Amino acid sequence: MKHDYYVAVDGDDAWSGTLPEPNTAQDDGPVATLSRAVELAREHTGSCRIVVGGGAYYDVSIRLDERDSGLTIEAAEGETPVLYGGRRITRWKADEHFWTVDVPEVAASEWDFRLLVVDGVMRPRARYPETGSLTHESEFPVRWMTSTGGGWERPPTEEELTTLKYAEGDLGEWLDVNKAEVTVYHAWDDSMVGVAAIDPERRTLTFSSPAGHPPGGFGSWLEHARTYVVWNTREGMHRPGQWYLDRTRGKVVYWPLEGETPESIHAVAPTQERIIEIAGRDGAPVTDLTVRGLSLSVTNTPLRSAGFGAANLDGAITGMAPLVDCRFLDLTLTNLAGYAIKIRDAMQNRSAVGTVRSRPSPNQRIQIRGCTATFLGGGGFHLMAQDSAMTDNLLEHVGVMYPAAIGLWFTGDRIDVSHNEVTDTSYSAVAGHFGKGSRVSYNRFTDIMQVLQDGAAIYVFYVEDLLMRGNVTLSTKEGGMKRAHAYYLDEFSENCDVAENLAVGVEWPSHNHMSQRCRIWGNVFVCNGDVNVTLTRSSDFMFEKNVIYARGKIVFKPINAITNFYHNVLYSDAGDVTGVEEPIYTPGGPITGLTLNPDEPAPEPFALVSNEGTLLADPGFIDVGAGNYAFKSASPAFRWGILAIDQALAGPRRGKANGDV
Repeated sequence: MKHDYYVAVDGDDAWSGTLPEPNTAQDDGPVATLSRAVELAREHTGSCRIVVGGGAYYDVSIRLDERDSGLTIEAAEGETPVLYGGRRITRWKADEHFWTVDVPEVAASEWDFRLLVVDGVMRPRARYPETGSLTHESEFPVRWMTSTGGGWERPPTEEELTTLKYAEGDLGEWLDVNKAEVTVYHAWDDSMVGVAAIDPERRTLTFSSPAGHPPGGFGSWLEHARTYVVWNTREGMHRPGQWYLDRTRGKVVYWPLEGETPESIHAVAPTQERIIEIAGRDGAPVTDLTVRGLSLSVTNTPLRSAGFGAANLDGAITGMAPLVDCRFLDLTLTNLAGYAIKIRDAMQNRSAVGTVRSRPSPNQRIQIRGCTATFLGGGGFHLMAQDSAMTDNLLEHVGVMYPAAIGLWFTGDRIDVSHNEVTDTSYSAVAGHFGKGSRVSYNRFTDIMQVLQDGAAIYVFYVEDLLMRGNVTLSTKEGGMKRAHAYYLDEFSENCDVAENLAVGVEWPSHNHMSQRCRIWGNVFVCNGDVNVTLTRSSDFMFEKNVIYARGKIVFKPINAITNFYHNVLYSDAGDVTGVEEPIYTPGGPITGLTLNPDEPAPEPFALVSNEGTLLADPGFIDVGAGNYAFKSASPAFRWGILAIDQALAGPRRGKANGDV
């Protein structure tokens, strides 16, 4: 027998919870909290359903375990329940410019947060400088040996990880170390840390916890590697809508927008890092759990480096292995400091190379479908599982607080990441790490890689037999995405297919590093500037039936990494299509092929000429200016049987109830 329990904002935890609304006697009806409903559902064996009525629920934090297998938690039909992982901030005191609220728990160091949501909008924190970043003078002249090569050639010291030397005049004694937080930009990640001390004579900041990399690392070859921003200080208040947490005086300080009054605003600050926690354990998995139709908002993050991909942050929904046959459907997740959904296993921080591909995840058949996630301080969905899927989701504004965060991140075998839309990310839209047989297909990406470098619309690392197909990557920004990649196969990726994808306005549509035996075919790359196809230290690639249209030059580097290069249509408005030869690196083996003496100049690029395998010709798009990349009837692409990319196939499939497709 299936049991239903009801939760409502006008409920009472002393009631039975078996009625959807209070009875006429006002002595029974729905319960008031989700945690009480879970307790009641555990009194029964078999499947149970918890139905949550519309309205706002504050300071929500529940923990589910194997006793909750078979449970469904869902919104009441036609209603919108909002579960806040925080509490309201009220009793504002107004002065000429700023409003303040006394928060004794902040003064007592019992409550700390870096997110404030006012009237449903994530308000920007006080930021110094107002735009751009500061350049520091720290140096760490140590070689990065690649991720699979062990990272830094020598480990950084604690002092190197906790010290930043700032430039003359940038900071000074005015900086309140009790308030200030710093984001140090590295290259493909960042570190947000607190400040323990400032020494104006030596011009140094000492962090309260280590950064993920030493300031100044990567400084010789990547942008952002010597930049930083200071948050949460009075000096960072530049315009209405900003706020900061005054830990020294125990106050929240807010600069109101025009028309706001202390009595009218709805302000919420986070108290919880997780709203729904699902905790499996060895021998006792959580199985057959469904969460559907809820809205989750406002979560917290700790003050420490979030790491690559913001991996150290939790999700509003956090699941810990083993989870089996669990579903997250039609959820709305917004204004969160960390991730929206994170399903992890014991290999969360796996770094061993060589055995991870064969290790199955204890999380099995997890589904994240039909969800909307917006304004995410961290990332969207981080899924570590196998035989699982993230499909038909919409994600917007990813990495607002932690730029290294990723929209859709997966680890494991046979993961399906399809028909999603990801817009406005600070780093990669999709990332895949380790595993075999996954597919990333028919997704739409717009304006990705807005802050950091060395990521992509789709970035994968140490994967095998992966398929990227039918994806669309677009830039709507003036000048396009000059330092971004669209489709990126990184270290030890093997036997992968990058097929029938579109990239528009991306200078590096195909970038490959330390990968081998992969195939790039049927893609269309269009850019108003140069186009670079790079295969650094890679080997045995196939490049077939691709169309490249560039207003600038087209460069393949190193072209000798491509062993099969034929039936492509290449057009450079500048008349410059060239290849560059470099040494070829086989992962696990020696560098082979071209031998270079470091004292001699690198080889000159050579022109690719039109022949039976390659056509240097205008592909004949119907209307490049209007974004119509179908081919005219006389297009030379038809000579090789190249098909146009159907953009309508990419992105969420709409109108499907409960995320079912």
